[in-house]
Order: sequence, then C-alpha cells, then structure tokens
Amino acid sequence: MAPTPSAPQRTRLLRKLLTARGRSLEITKAGWLFITLTIAVGFAAINSGSNLLHILFGAQLGLIIMSGILSEFVVHSADVTLKLSGHIHANSDAMVHVQVVNKNHRYPLLAVSVEADDQHSHDGEFGAVVTFALEPHEVSTAKTRVRCPQRGRHPLPRAVVATRFPFGLFVKRRFLGASSPVVVFPSLVEHSLELDSLLADESSGAQRLLRRGRSGDVFELREHRESDPTSAINWPASARLNSLVVCEYEDNSHNSLILSLPVGRGGEPTFEHAVSLVATAIVAGIRRHGLEVGLRYGEELVFPPSSGHMHEGAMLGFLATAGLKGTP
Repeated sequence: MAPTPSAPQRTRLLRKLLTARGRSLEITKAGWLFITLTIAVGFAAINSGSNLLHILFGAQLGLIIMSGILSEFVVHSADVTLKLSGHIHANSDAMVHVQVVNKNHRYPLLAVSVEADDQHSHDGEFGAVVTFALEPHEVSTAKTRVRCPQRGRHPLPRAVVATRFPFGLFVKRRFLGASSPVVVFPSLVEHSLELDSLLADESSGAQRLLRRGRSGDVFELREHRESDPTSAINWPASARLNSLVVCEYEDNSHNSLILSLPVGRGGEPTFEHAVSLVATAIVAGIRRHGLEVGLRYGEELVFPPSSGHMHEGAMLGFLATAGLKGTP
C-alpha cells in the first residue's frame, strides 16, 4: 500500500496544481472555510429556490473573484530587487537588501511580502520581508537573511512576491527570476578555534615562514662576522662551542603564513573540509593575528604572502571555486 502523503506534501501538491504562468495560489484555512460555506449556500439556494440565498451565493462568488483580481494587482505592481550586503560564506547567514517599488502611479499596495520560494528550497534559505503598505511610486527597503548551502558561484536563494490581500482567503504569489550569480565563499569552521589549532590539522597543509630580524625568539645560531656588533655575540654558546657565534632572531613584525591546499575535486568530504580549514586560517591569520598570508594550490604558489581586506577576499574567492567543475 502506498504511503499516505502528509499535510505539508498535500499542500505543496495542491499549490503546484494551482501554479501557472509564474503565479501560484494557496488556499488558506479561512479560504477553505469560506469556499465550503459558499458551496453549502449554493446547494441550499438550488434546493429551496430562495432568492435571498441566490443573492448571498452570488455575493460570495463575487468576493472570491474580487479577491483574485485584487491580489493579482498587488503582486503585478510590486517590483522587487535583491542586493547582497557584503560577502557570503556557505552555510552561514548573510544580509540582503530587499527593495520593493510600487510601479502603479494611482493606487497604493497593501500587505505585500517577499518570501522564500519553497518550491526551490534546495537553492538555500531566504528570510521573509513584509512591507505592509506602499503609496504610488513609493520605494521601501528592508533587510533579511539568506543562506547558501554550497560554495561556488550561485544565484541567491529564490524568492516570491506574495500577498494575502484583501480578505486573507488566498495567498497569491509571483515568482521572481533568478538573481545574478554571486561568489559564495567556503564555509568557516568554529570561530573560537585558535590559529595554532587550525594549523595543527594536516588537512590545511599550513606552513609558517619566519623572517630573520633582530627581535623576538632566537631563529638560529651562526658564526660571527666582522660586521656583526659585539652585542650580538652569544657568549655562553660561544664558550660551549669554543668559537664566536651570533644569534639570529625572528622578526615577529613580519611573520608570514603560507597555506597549502592539495588539488582535489569539489564535493568530496575530505577536500571540502580542507578548503574550509584553509579559508578559516586565512581569516584568522589576517584579521586576528595581523599576519601576511599566502596560498599554495598543489605545487603552484597562487598568492604570495600579503595582508589586507582585498587580499583576503581574493584568496577566499579563489577557494570558492577551487576543484569545482569547470575550474582548475
């Protein structure tokens, strides 16, 4: 025996049956009650021949027809634009500016909402934005959150313009076209992890490069040269080695970090985990530790060590498409 579909499945199936030409219709609980009452009044009017019941039945049908006309006017007159605010990482919330414009120059719009298109939920998550009223040619802007499940270049999660105007009997939706593709950066692991913990994971392939200077910890010992100042001589070590030696120190102000990502194929769990670790190490190294960070992909040094917001964005943008189909 075939399993009985659940209530949400039946709702989605009915909505698909009521979808045509970029529009969909959903009957609310109040709508089902009103339709049932209208049918009951219609049967009563036919059986009794009462003129009053015929008038009431006609008025109820008129309300249903008027509801469809007014809701179509609302979703047709609302012009919606989505614009990403800042960067977006996979499986993390990002802010999107939603701009709604009333294209009609004579009548206001009421009960307009921009909602997630649940028929394309695999594209990601989209929060709801509600604009209760728009005067003719008025522009309203609000913020909501979006979330994309995978890194790469993808359109933002799909949205619809919806309204329950005027009586709340139906939810009328107009599907919005797909947005322009945006770069979705790799997901980040826990922000609480220290950089040393990230570098300890062999998947990141990270190497710390310390430049020589005259401050910080001892980098190495070398033989004394005539040009070296006397203060640089390590006398205890010279006594043990029976030869003058000089200390080379790490210059902590110029620490560099090169992260190495092995070549892999997008979608493989091991490779995706390595990409996330490297992306997190980039963010932690540049933002929290002030390091110059570089990136090696396979045997190629793609980005020499550097710092700054633009350098960070360039490396994360490279990681967004690394190993995916159509990219190296």
